[in-house]
Amino acid sequence: MPRKRPDKDGSITFKKDKKLWYVRITDDRTGKRVGEYHKAHEDARKALEDMRARKNANRAVVYSRETIIKFMPEWLEHAKETVRPVTFEGYAAMVRLHIIPNFGTFRLNALTGAKITDVLFRMKNRESNPVSVSNLKHLKAILSTALNWARKHGKIGDNPCDDADMPIDNQQAH
Repeated sequence: MPRKRPDKDGSITFKKDKKLWYVRITDDRTGKRVGEYHKAHEDARKALEDMRARKNANRAVVYSRETIIKFMPEWLEHAKETVRPVTFEGYAAMVRLHIIPNFGTFRLNALTGAKITDVLFRMKNRESNPVSVSNLKHLKAILSTALNWARKHGKIGDNPCDDADMPIDNQQAH
């Protein structure tokens, strides 16, 4: 007799109509089933392993197609009500000038500390108009604040800024 999987352990099924593999698991924190599609079975299997690991670590298993470019205006509306006007103006400028152009296409749930680190280093080291380390620290702080709000509202499981590294300032005198 086949062994039955534990409840809410997740599953992978092939959707013939879409010709895609569908991964599904129950998020214990919300009680909702979340899922995503993959072209290859191996990708689906890896996604299910990742979802199970997040679930077993008591982290949210969140699936969202929302991108940074869609999320940031929502967060700015919240920030407008919780910070002083001059602070809000600084947030809005940083979002408009740096966060949207460099992070805008990333999905919230696909953003990782490694991706943030990579973008910060590219911004610092680009030939044309590099961003200062001081501005990058400010950018990361604002992004972290926004992503903490996203975490509190169930849009992401963890704040990837916690795992992002900052470039050092090579211009400082020792």
